[in-house]
Amino acid sequence: MTGVVDVVVVGLGPGDTVVRPDYGPVAARIRAEATDNWDDQVAVDRFVAKGGLFVRGEARITGPRQVSAAGETLVARRGVVLATGTAPAVPPVPGLAGSPYWTNRDAVEAKEPPASLIVLGGGAIGVELAQVFARFGTEVTIVEAADRLLPLEEPEAGSLLAEVLAADGVTVHTGLGASTVGHDGARFTVALNGCALSAERLLVATGRRADLAGLGLDVLGVDTSAASVSTDDAMQVTDGLWAVGDITGRGAFTHMAMYQSAIAVAAILGERPTPAAYHAVPRVTFADPEIGSVGLTEQQARDQGLRLRVGTAQLPSSARGWIHQDRQRRLRQARRGCRAGGAGGRDQRRPSRRRGAGRARPGRACGDPDRHPTDHDLRLPDVPPGDRGRADRDGLTCGHVRDGRLPPHVLTPPAVHRRGGGDDHSVRAAPTR
Repeated sequence: MTGVVDVVVVGLGPGDTVVRPDYGPVAARIRAEATDNWDDQVAVDRFVAKGGLFVRGEARITGPRQVSAAGETLVARRGVVLATGTAPAVPPVPGLAGSPYWTNRDAVEAKEPPASLIVLGGGAIGVELAQVFARFGTEVTIVEAADRLLPLEEPEAGSLLAEVLAADGVTVHTGLGASTVGHDGARFTVALNGCALSAERLLVATGRRADLAGLGLDVLGVDTSAASVSTDDAMQVTDGLWAVGDITGRGAFTHMAMYQSAIAVAAILGERPTPAAYHAVPRVTFADPEIGSVGLTEQQARDQGLRLRVGTAQLPSSARGWIHQDRQRRLRQARRGCRAGGAGGRDQRRPSRRRGAGRARPGRACGDPDRHPTDHDLRLPDVPPGDRGRADRDGLTCGHVRDGRLPPHVLTPPAVHRRGGGDDHSVRAAPTR
């Protein structure tokens, strides 16, 4: 969302301008283009025109292939698909229930930014909306119970974003949870351990939850105390029941629901779909800078017992970073076995076009890691052009190198190819075992 900023530019003279943020055009665009004033009739009409039956109401499973909603009972010949999404998870903080707090929906519906805002939760939704309102003049404070922002991402991502948010004027409290919440009709008061915060609005962004009990899944023997429903690799929960999207617990992303829905449709039609796989799920936190990730974090990979090499590159040393004079962005990538490196920026988060690049050849690229350097730094300018993009070096697969993308086997000691460069533009590769 931070990429959409409407401003008023007032000219003062040759080469001088004053930029004043104006939230009105943003809110108007959300209503007119993104949500149609929060009216889904266009989507409903499109569905009905394709032959679907639409019933508006709170639905509940009442038996095998049977759903009740709005006083009607529908029986499906093939099956039922759960695509209910999730709702905001509201923590049991004394005083919070019943107060006029915001969820992400309320924040996006706002026509004007509040003068001040407290955000409970430093995950993706919390930091995205915090930065948006801060850049439109709101005094913002984030409260995150974990020890860093974006606790589900790499530690460096949270640290970097904390620096950026501080520059935007956002106050961040980590390692603290709200003990009580109060509202006097005009302002919120949030008590932390040893201090109290006050703001016009309170945004609760502490995660999402699925209401399995409310769906009546117990009648089919599904565990309604679980955080999500469990499916097989064809998205089937049990006989006659499939699930896609947030409710499966595989990531609250639109692209995930679309991926899963294609598999479920094929299975329902009696085809043999490609089994669902989640080893390389992409995700982005749309802050500025964006935090993009694919697959496991380093810690998740270690928890699974995988052998890793970790590469880190400062993206200002890439062509994209130099063009934008970007001093904030960096890349960190862990790969199984001996692959390390990566690329950053919107146009670089994609597979290499070079055949075989980014892929380990059995018995070659992932041989004995002790044969290779275990720990050294190499500045990007230190790599001679002839070594960039070579498919094989010393009989090992090197993959494709561009900008900040360096597989570990092209890393040669800095003394061999010393050509200057800053120490902050480095790539590190090190096997862990």
